Amino acid sequence: MEADRTSKAKILDAAAQVLSDEGVPSLTMERVAERAGVSKGTVFYHFASKDELVLAMVDMIGDSFDSAICARVEAGMPFPEAYVETLFEQRAGPKNLVPVIIGMLGMDPKLREGFREKHRIWRNDLLEAGVSEGAVHLIMLISDGMFVSSALGLFDLDPAAERALKRQLLYALRPTDDEQLARQLGAAFRKLEAADDTAPAAV
Repeated sequence: MEADRTSKAKILDAAAQVLSDEGVPSLTMERVAERAGVSKGTVFYHFASKDELVLAMVDMIGDSFDSAICARVEAGMPFPEAYVETLFEQRAGPKNLVPVIIGMLGMDPKLREGFREKHRIWRNDLLEAGVSEGAVHLIMLISDGMFVSSALGLFDLDPAAERALKRQLLYALRPTDDEQLARQLGAAFRKLEAADDTAPAAV
């Protein structure tokens, strides 16, 4: 039912807010119910335990990434370019939430396996798009590092540095056996170069 889906999404959003604003010790079913404006029974109706709730939050992060990639691919963007664009778009997400989720992944094998499965899917999709295995390993490591660095506030990329990194990633992800895809990624590469040419000079 639509009402059930809306209520579940509301609870997940509230749980993310609790984690982001108050930290892991405050993540209780009671506190999530308060933030969501629902009864504790409603929270338990959707999630039998706090572990199940956290697992759903991890799925929500991965599903959000998947949906953004799919939207770009459906609009005609090659998968490797869609992956890179989505990576840069979503790295600026809830900065306080990401390190908490990463910490939970390290402590809970069930959560870790769920996220590993997402990684396997993204990895296979890149390989199927014609990207070399070495380049796939590179982009996966870089993407993980970008999320952690952004979440912890280690550094911020200015627009010029972001475009330069995008170009490097697109070059690394260029396919080895698909001429049409290579041309499409080449067009994306040239688009970034044109953006550099029109960007205002640094003062």
